[in-house]
Amino acid sequence: MAQPFELRDAPKDGPLARLFGGRGSGGIVAEIESLLAHAPRVREVSPESVAEVAARHGVDLGVRLRTARRNLYRRFLEHCLTDGALSTDESADLVHLRALLRLENDDVERVHDDVAIAV
Repeated sequence: MAQPFELRDAPKDGPLARLFGGRGSGGIVAEIESLLAHAPRVREVSPESVAEVAARHGVDLGVRLRTARRNLYRRFLEHCLTDGALSTDESADLVHLRALLRLENDDVERVHDDVAIAV
C-alpha cells in the first residue's frame, strides 16, 4: 500500500514557491508533508511542530493555503479508505490531522463528500 505522504523538495523560487510558502529553505506545505511522512502515525506529529513550521514561514494556517491543507487531508482520507473502511486508529488520525491542518467543519465535510462520491 502506498503511503499518503511523500518527502518532496519544495519549489525554490518562482510563483509555485510563493504559492507553497517557499522561503529559500523550502515551502511550508512540503515541510508539513515531510513531518507527516516521517511519522509512524499521524497522531505522532505534534501541533507544536506544525505551528513552528508555519511561524518560520510567517503563515497563519487558519487563513492561508486552504486548498493545499484540504488536499493533504484528502490524500490521507483516500489512503485510509483503500480497504473500504475506517478503523478506529484511522478515525483518530483523521481527527488529529484535521486539528494539525486547522481545517474547519465545512472543509472536512467537503472533502468527505468528494471522496465518498469518488468511492
